[in-house]
Amino acid sequence: MPKYAKISRSLPITFANGNAVRQFAKHCVRCRQLVSGEHMYGVMTLVQDRIVLAAEAHCPHCQAKFPVTCVITDDKKVHRVVLPMTILRWWLASSQAGRPRSANTRAQDWEYPATPPVATPPPAPVVVQHTHPDQRSEDSIGRFQDVAIPAWVQVNGIRYVFARPVVDKASLSLAPHELLIDGCLIFAPEQRTSA
Repeated sequence: MPKYAKISRSLPITFANGNAVRQFAKHCVRCRQLVSGEHMYGVMTLVQDRIVLAAEAHCPHCQAKFPVTCVITDDKKVHRVVLPMTILRWWLASSQAGRPRSANTRAQDWEYPATPPVATPPPAPVVVQHTHPDQRSEDSIGRFQDVAIPAWVQVNGIRYVFARPVVDKASLSLAPHELLIDGCLIFAPEQRTSA
């Protein structure tokens, strides 16, 4: 098996719309600590209008190794890929300069459920000020920058769950429904499933 480079060396990657991915991190499957691109080895490249990532992460905290396969869209949203990492790596390695391998590969082959297209572009996300929760979960799902990450917080009677950390404060922006807690943790409303 060929040796792969750190995915942090592939960054930054800039989309045609000007958005750029400068850093990437994922929670360890064992200890839930964040594992940065410095500790992921694999392939990360721009394919059409998406960044495709197939890497193996090595957690520096607990030494666990786990696969990371995903697609990042030009709005910086991360979507899981269900292909095995070996197949995704093979496909990426066999493509030429980030272009699909054959003329038979179409853009819709990479489609995933999305919202219907809108005639006007969505409004830019709004950065909100630091929010003080009315209540915090006593359970912690990990730590980020020496701050404990509560499993959930409650603000104005609405429960919010941890969505992601703030990796790059210079480009911090939140969707209108998101909250910034402790200056570095972003929470989103809890999705309740009906039985």
